[in-house]
This record gives sequence, C-alpha cells and structure tokens, in this order.
Amino acid sequence: MTTLKIKLSPHSHANKIWGWEGDRLKVSVTAAPEDGRANEALIGLLAEKLHLPASTIKIQYGEGDRLKTLQIWNLEPEHLEERFARYVPQAAREKPEKPQKTDEKRPA
Repeated sequence: MTTLKIKLSPHSHANKIWGWEGDRLKVSVTAAPEDGRANEALIGLLAEKLHLPASTIKIQYGEGDRLKTLQIWNLEPEHLEERFARYVPQAAREKPEKPQKTDEKRPA
C-alpha cells in the first residue's frame, strides 16, 4: 500500500493533476465540494490516471478538507511516480520526499 498526500482544488475549470506542491500532489476537479462529489471525482481521476480500480483508492484523512491523505492499494511507491510522469509537468515533478509505503491491511 502507498500513502499519497493531496491538495485538492474543487469546483475548478478542469480535472487535472498539476504537480507537486511540497510533499502534496496538487489536483483540481470540476465537481463541487458537496455531498462527497469532489472526493468521488478525485478518486475517479486518480484511478483513471494510475490505471487502477477506484476501489483501491481510499481517503484516510481529510474527507471534508482540501488537504487529504489517500491510501492506494496494489501500487508500490516507486511505481506511483512512473505512472504520474506523463500527467505532471516536468518542472513540477520535484518534491522533497517519496510517497510512503505502509503495511496496513486493507479494510474489508
């Protein structure tokens, strides 16, 4: 499992991965932050870009906040950057630390 920190901008003009802002991946979604729609859009966008089922991505912290911590199953931290490489502009790829691998069990 991989842990990924996100800075989400809901109600934006595009669903897009912008790059790294500190240790967080900056992402925008067009959905409004109402009734979990922005969170669903975030998970859908990441699932599409990472080529993973949406069910493998869960919000660990920050469900009602712009700053979120996600858990991603079936993806090692070193493969995360490889999969994001084509979506994140070259200048925005530098970040201070790699995503963390955790040994937590997936919830049922």
